[in-house]
Amino acid sequence: MGRVVFVLLATDSSLLLETVVSRCQRLEFPPLSAAEVEAALTSRWGIEPQQARLLARLCHGCFGWALSAALGGDLLQQHYERTDGILEAINYDYEGRFAYAARLAVQFSKRRGSVQEVLDTWLGYWRDLLLIKAGYPEALTNVNLEDTLLSLARDFSLAEVRAFIGSIRQAQEQLRQNANPRLVLEVLMLDMPRRQGEGVTR
Repeated sequence: MGRVVFVLLATDSSLLLETVVSRCQRLEFPPLSAAEVEAALTSRWGIEPQQARLLARLCHGCFGWALSAALGGDLLQQHYERTDGILEAINYDYEGRFAYAARLAVQFSKRRGSVQEVLDTWLGYWRDLLLIKAGYPEALTNVNLEDTLLSLARDFSLAEVRAFIGSIRQAQEQLRQNANPRLVLEVLMLDMPRRQGEGVTR
């Protein structure tokens, strides 16, 4: 028994019982850098450099996700669909935004994790807008949408972008606490700033 080592993996140690945590030796496994992921994809797996650069940014240090997306499956397509939904919602009027929130609420009732993934994508997208407003476009995650993001960033102030990032995080936390999903998502749509200088669509 003295040679046996138990390894307990957790993404959030605060969800574990204190009696369990107190008996463990904590080891942090930081995510890989985008440069490390990109280099591995191109040198070891032969992924085209432009695709490797995109996947390395989107995976947020999770090499398994990047490799799975590169070798097939629908991970990247799902991401594209979520970003398309973001662009549509930004251009919607309030009626369209509420309809979008209703669709997400139905989706939440079927698979909660899918809506958190949508909100994670929202967070990454608005973080990119924040980086552009702050003058750091070279740090974008959605590098394939750089031109779109540069154009969109002109329609929002830095304060609006920062405030809405806070709203997304608040919505994520409220959903984790079992708040009414439709209400949470409708409030999020109300919090999203309106574009300046352009009309909205339904």
